[in-house]
Amino acid sequence: MGSVRKSAVAGQFYPGDAVRLEKEVDACLLGVSKGEQPLAGFVPHAGYLYSGKCAGVFYGSLSHVPPLVVLLGPNHTGLGSSIAISGHSGWETPLGDIPVDQERAFALHSELGGIGSIDDLAHLREHSLEVHLPFLMRLRPDVTILPVTLSFLTFEIIERFAHALQVVTGDLSSSGVLLIASTDMSHFVSARKAHELDHMALEHALAMDPHGLYNTVREKNISMCGIIPSTAALCWAMERNASACRLLSYTNSGEVSGDLDSVVAYASLGIYL
Repeated sequence: MGSVRKSAVAGQFYPGDAVRLEKEVDACLLGVSKGEQPLAGFVPHAGYLYSGKCAGVFYGSLSHVPPLVVLLGPNHTGLGSSIAISGHSGWETPLGDIPVDQERAFALHSELGGIGSIDDLAHLREHSLEVHLPFLMRLRPDVTILPVTLSFLTFEIIERFAHALQVVTGDLSSSGVLLIASTDMSHFVSARKAHELDHMALEHALAMDPHGLYNTVREKNISMCGIIPSTAALCWAMERNASACRLLSYTNSGEVSGDLDSVVAYASLGIYL
């Protein structure tokens, strides 16, 4: 059994106090109606002040949180390997520890055949997965997670990863597993430019075109930090016969800060059967 990963950004990206955190998560979920259950989603990972409401639109729309949530995120720190599967036994949150499905984590490592690693270093200071945990804990306190960071992968390797993930989750129905691709959209451009660039990328996601999404972000130099996890999520969902992707929310940091000249943009999308 591995050790429990300690929270890296509690008290920074979200409140470190359990009572305050519950109230903030509840505020992000307020007014969102439950809808069709997705197989997967793209969900932002900034501080709750900026992207919490956008994330809340996705989480609040879930008909339920399944027993297992696969978390795919980018690697902002550069630490560790390009496919880094958490070897921890659990992850700490102010609301309690969340267990990792270690059996599936090690099965995924085996299925990847050398292109992935059990690697806790990549997760040490990474915020992109941690910020989702309070939402999951608030909605399902007994949830189990499978956290993986992905970075600098070719499309072919992304497809291999998605297939390996489907092999180790294929016994689970759509009510038994949910995949979250953690991503923000354009960074440090005007709100108008962010909207223009991001919708070039999002149109491919909405068309269920992972290769087009991947290529457009690269060719147009769109600073979508979670392009690799997002592409992997689409590939995995399509292996599970997903047929539709819908934009649930799009916003940017300027809506909070008032500065529309340099923003970070956020989107929530759901991927459905």
